[in-house]
Amino acid sequence: MQGQKGFSLLELLITIAILAILAAVAVPSMTQAIEKRNTISAAEAIYSRIQLARSESIARSQPLFMNMVDGTGWAIGLSNDPNCDPADNSPACTLPDLENNSPITHLLTSADRENISITTTANQITFTPQRGMVTGSTIDVTSQGRVGYAIRINVGMLGQVSLCSPNADPRKYITSYRPCS
Repeated sequence: MQGQKGFSLLELLITIAILAILAAVAVPSMTQAIEKRNTISAAEAIYSRIQLARSESIARSQPLFMNMVDGTGWAIGLSNDPNCDPADNSPACTLPDLENNSPITHLLTSADRENISITTTANQITFTPQRGMVTGSTIDVTSQGRVGYAIRINVGMLGQVSLCSPNADPRKYITSYRPCS
């Protein structure tokens, strides 16, 4: 007689049980990694908009305005109109193209980043063309998931922008950013 080929039912059940245990351990870690990545992505997108506003203000030799609506339904708009409303984009948050003067919409909203909320100390940041000076502000970007990761964006009066991790809790701390002081 030849030896039996294939798996017995017991071997198959043990393999499935081991795979289920591995999946139960891996899924929370993967969820936390996605939550952390979404928080970093949102903070860096806002950071890049602030840098854009500062450099565009200098290049255009005119003040520019970053208007913000915070909370879970947040919105950020950049415009040369101080009254632009990023919540409903009326009046629109646009900047004219320097070459042909057609309007370019500069809007970042919570719809672009899942499960992220922002809190800000000012609803408007004004960028002036004199050396990129701004009205200072702090923006906290926080995930709405299980962990609640947070990144703080500090905008200084001289236009310097920095990112830090405001959370002292080691489970919520994002190691790629220095602690906020």
